[in-house]
Amino acid sequence: MIRGGGGIAARRRPDCSAGPWPVEARACDASRAGCGAGAGARRQGCRVGAGAGRPESSSEGGAAAGGGASGGRDAAGGREAREPAQVEAARGPDSSLSGSSAGRPPPDYGRRARGGRGRRESSSGGAAAEVSRSAGVARRRGGSAGNDGRGAGSRSGRDGAEAGADAGTDTGRIHSLFPLSFPGGQSTMTEITRDGADPRSRFRRFAAFALALCGCLGLAAAVGAQDGLRLALTGDSIITRKMSVYEEPEFLEMIELIRGADLAFTNVEMLFHDYETYPMSSSGGTYMRAQPELVSEFAWAGFDLGSLANNHSGDYGPPAMLMTQKYVREAGIVAAGVGGSLAEARAAKFVETKHGRLALISVSSTFPLHSMAGRSRDDIPARPGLNPLRHTTTYLVTREQIEGVRETMRGLDMDPPESGDTLTFLRQRFEVADAPGIRTEPHAGDMAEIASVVNNASRLAEYVMVTIHAHEGAGSRFLPAQFLVTFARAMVDAGASVFVGHGPHVLRAIEIYKGAPILYSLGDFLFQNETLERLPYENYQRYGLGEMDGLADFNAARYRNDTVGFPAIPEIWEAVVAVPEWNGSQLANLTLHPITLGHGKPVSVRGRPMMAKGALADKILQDVVRLSEPYGTKFEIRDGVARVVLPEVATDEQ
Repeated sequence: MIRGGGGIAARRRPDCSAGPWPVEARACDASRAGCGAGAGARRQGCRVGAGAGRPESSSEGGAAAGGGASGGRDAAGGREAREPAQVEAARGPDSSLSGSSAGRPPPDYGRRARGGRGRRESSSGGAAAEVSRSAGVARRRGGSAGNDGRGAGSRSGRDGAEAGADAGTDTGRIHSLFPLSFPGGQSTMTEITRDGADPRSRFRRFAAFALALCGCLGLAAAVGAQDGLRLALTGDSIITRKMSVYEEPEFLEMIELIRGADLAFTNVEMLFHDYETYPMSSSGGTYMRAQPELVSEFAWAGFDLGSLANNHSGDYGPPAMLMTQKYVREAGIVAAGVGGSLAEARAAKFVETKHGRLALISVSSTFPLHSMAGRSRDDIPARPGLNPLRHTTTYLVTREQIEGVRETMRGLDMDPPESGDTLTFLRQRFEVADAPGIRTEPHAGDMAEIASVVNNASRLAEYVMVTIHAHEGAGSRFLPAQFLVTFARAMVDAGASVFVGHGPHVLRAIEIYKGAPILYSLGDFLFQNETLERLPYENYQRYGLGEMDGLADFNAARYRNDTVGFPAIPEIWEAVVAVPEWNGSQLANLTLHPITLGHGKPVSVRGRPMMAKGALADKILQDVVRLSEPYGTKFEIRDGVARVVLPEVATDEQ
């Protein structure tokens, strides 16, 4: 196993022969072809994209695998942290395990390096490797200069790291097979190996250099073979505790999956501030707030994209919302859905990848009215807030039922219309129909404005992602409301490549509409609402709690000691990480990886995700299969992963 110093505890070579689907098998073939010749040897003249990434990351992409940072920046203090060259030179054959014992990370994970499908860093026999798998992003984490190797989702990236170790071993074999030393004195070529052999042997140096060069060129070929965008998509993230301190294999496996994508998304359902502002008189439920330092946990885990539009965006008013936007942006996460005006909240946010540009538009249909962003008029400043999608609800009733409502209104001196098929009572609209039911429709003006943003973004970027925070259901939290289905399809018609839902805290159906995936809800990714630091008076008052009661008392009163509400519903704690992949503009693959958030575990434990295994994994995936049946979506389930069977795309020859 190879460790990338500040990264995940153990880098495991994937079993390519067991890849469940052809797409993965092809990726493994490419990795074998490109990395088998020793992509892991450190090179001074053949260093492929070690610092590739966003413009500001050029000084951060070159940290050695052993945990030092040759160009890392301390995010918290803006300090440069550099590892002396002498330290690296002094490392012995086991330098790939520096910083701790084998298989365990050092205490500080340090900065995480994005390599979009697999930046890999390894060292063997002192021959360190750092090969960028794509134009990635070097994430920074305060107080650390360790580089976190990124990219488990790419099997070719993983094989590249393993091949680096092979390169060090092979050069050692060459030394033993060819102990000759050619005359001519010391070569000017930079030392490639440090295994104690005669440094004057040009032949030995040339052989090691050739292995590294072949690995470099082969890896470049493998990168070129992967020409489609890969995303990792998750649902709601309510974070109040650190993730980066944990080491369970199932947890680290999930983190590698997220880090292995070109871009990763989550709904940031939290406000980050230090109580500089007061709570609003109403909220989205529990008033959400966490310390700003926790934003870096999202970056550590590998997230690049976030939605800030949700029912908690306005819990502490516009100042807290805008502070959250600032903290998230400073962590290097591109976030959409809120702003200083309606125009800014509606706007698409863009991010660059080696596969093209992606636009993110985020919306919420669930929110207190004070959270909705507004427009400026007559030189009055616009109201900061979220990007709203309002909707109307019409209750379908029989003729007899609507006449009963009319009679009730007369009895209350409300002067209803004498006749007609529609009636509005207590702000609810009733309409005569053949059978009782509920019809929901998106607000026409909101949908038109958002569709216009999506359409414009589709002409400025290769990929467009639209996300929505929607609690509303069709009689059940597991079923999307009718207006949500209408809206999702309209966004695809306007140019969206993928539509991601979150909000109900459970999984919902998956639909493939005109070749684009619609994920109506991915459930929760982090659900730590029981370990908030403080709550305002309004939350305690609702349950009749006094000044002597604390957060644990609030939880006990709200959930009746875990017998009702979220703790009592297993599905609240079950979710998936969705991984769509495109070949150019065409969706080529969509897999679902089940995760569990620890239903039934103590409050201090539950709410943090990790890979689900065995019967639980199968149950989670079967739930998605069942919920998706009305949309005609088919799945294949192998080895605890579900793959959507994509409809065949018609061609001119067919």
